[in-house]
Amino acid sequence: MKAKLICIVVLLFFSSLEASASDKDISFGLGLGALYGGIGINIGLQRENDFRYIAAGCTEFGYDSVSGWQAACGVGAGWIWADILSKSNNKHGIGFYIGPVGYEGSHRDPEIVYGVGVSYDYFFKGINSSGWNVGVTPAIGRHNGDTEGYLLLQVGYQF
Repeated sequence: MKAKLICIVVLLFFSSLEASASDKDISFGLGLGALYGGIGINIGLQRENDFRYIAAGCTEFGYDSVSGWQAACGVGAGWIWADILSKSNNKHGIGFYIGPVGYEGSHRDPEIVYGVGVSYDYFFKGINSSGWNVGVTPAIGRHNGDTEGYLLLQVGYQF
């Protein structure tokens, strides 16, 4: 299941690429939230009014004297559009996300929970510029066999 999800995420990202790269910039980011796969990093393609990314991060860290350090980490992807809410600026983005949304199990043996969500993101200098961003992503994922809701808060920096 996880291998299939990872393949789908990677294929989604690369299938969204277009032949012409003249209006795109590659961006790297560091932060917390859906845009970063939890606490993590991303690489994305910035354009005037959209941002496509893949992310790798962790949703849980823990330490105990028996097991040592444990982490629930995974990969995700998303696509954000800044011309849905307002045509006058590209600071407000609405997007979708697929990837880590939480964890299940104990701190000794955490397991990543994958899910999907819809995000609102605010880019202080615009979606196509380096700078700080904040956001929120309501998401759903499977936890202990049941579908549960998650709320991912976001803060990060795109370089």
